[in-house]
Amino acid sequence: MKEFLILVKDGKNIKKRYYSIKESAEFFGVSYPTINRWVKTKAIKASRFGRAIYIEEDEIIKLQNDCLQGKVIGENNE
Repeated sequence: MKEFLILVKDGKNIKKRYYSIKESAEFFGVSYPTINRWVKTKAIKASRFGRAIYIEEDEIIKLQNDCLQGKVIGENNE
């Protein structure tokens, strides 16, 4: 997990926690390519910092809640 300072429009800095794809895969018990596929299909939002791709902690929590509700990740559950 990494913390980044993000500059928002009103000039304030906020800290946000981000997880790498590898950390996210370990957390959910899926493979690295699975998380990568979710990012590419926009099933989960991710941010790029340099060459690395990170997933915000809030997005991890949202994905966890979806899993607990029985939603299948990567499918349209609207």
